[in-house]
Amino acid sequence: YDNVKLLKAYSHLLQITPEDKIAKEVVEKTQDYIEENWYDSESGGFYGNTDVHGEDEYYGENPRSADKPRIEKTKYSDWNADAILTYLYLWETTKNEKYKNMAEKSLDFFSKEMVTDEGVYHFIKEDGTRGVRGSILDNSHMLLAFAEGYEVLDKEKYLQTAQKIADYSLDNLYDWNAGGFFERNSKDIELYAPGEDVDLSKPTEENGIIAYALLKLYEQTGNAE
Repeated sequence: YDNVKLLKAYSHLLQITPEDKIAKEVVEKTQDYIEENWYDSESGGFYGNTDVHGEDEYYGENPRSADKPRIEKTKYSDWNADAILTYLYLWETTKNEKYKNMAEKSLDFFSKEMVTDEGVYHFIKEDGTRGVRGSILDNSHMLLAFAEGYEVLDKEKYLQTAQKIADYSLDNLYDWNAGGFFERNSKDIELYAPGEDVDLSKPTEENGIIAYALLKLYEQTGNAE
């Protein structure tokens, strides 16, 4: 999630200052690393992170091993949404078909495997195990990814997926009395302590993301709800 956001920021900088050698180097190296280590070219989607052999190595207190670090092949919905938005932007600005294919394949994967009538799953492991639904975190990020995917790629199926996420979020997470979206309303009650499957706090970041996504969806559909 750090790297895809940096990739988008430096790509934007490169559009403004195309002669900036540092920006170009950052974009090329970051994109290469993401594609080689975290992108699942077979199924679509991006893996979670890379293990750097321990906390001391992570913070630079001990030298890192020369062995290639282990990649955690879990795909997280909120982080993948950030990656999809970055690669949609790269496609728009460069017209490099590779970036379009990476975004499209990832949208297709999440639409098929992670978006359900009970909301978006938070993660899927390498063995296909999925977990944790009912959070504004995943539904807000993925709603924006699919609304943007429809806007950029003009594929009706992405609009339909965005509408599915929006309908779920309004039915299960929205505060129709005061406005705003709640943190959590999960039917996966076995994952939580008693009472913690519902959290009525309203996180600012995710509310900003879903509000922006819903505005996009309104422009695309004309649905005033």
